[in-house]
Amino acid sequence: MILKGFIAIFVVLLMAKADFIRENKKQVVHDTSHCLIWQDDNRTKVIKKNWKDAIEFCENLELGGYDDWRLPNINEIFTISDKSKIDPAIQSEFNNVNTKNHYWTSTSWNGNHTSPIAWTFDFSDSNDEDDDKNKELLIRCVRDKK
Repeated sequence: MILKGFIAIFVVLLMAKADFIRENKKQVVHDTSHCLIWQDDNRTKVIKKNWKDAIEFCENLELGGYDDWRLPNINEIFTISDKSKIDPAIQSEFNNVNTKNHYWTSTSWNGNHTSPIAWTFDFSDSNDEDDDKNKELLIRCVRDKK
């Protein structure tokens, strides 16, 4: 009985120190360091939309009992990348990732372009790039952990 108590305490301590915790039933990943919850269902691998529609998709997403999703900014999406890995270069708790296309961020790019540009992220190699907001790219939504 005492051993079971120690094991339970050990598991709780491990979870408390973990940066990322997958919740399979809800298809989300908790980032405990940044107090964020990330979408990680099959849609993150297949649904592509332009930038404006990606923002709307996240705002209308209902997943894991949550309905307050949003498109992540460039700094937030960097936090789930894993630069020590390649293809996919994402934390191991994420099961759904497409490394053949980039993911949108909500961060607009303020350079000299004739078309509207936003920052995107590539999970094949953990690199950011800028792209035309009219292009159809992948979406991974995030929410603040409350």
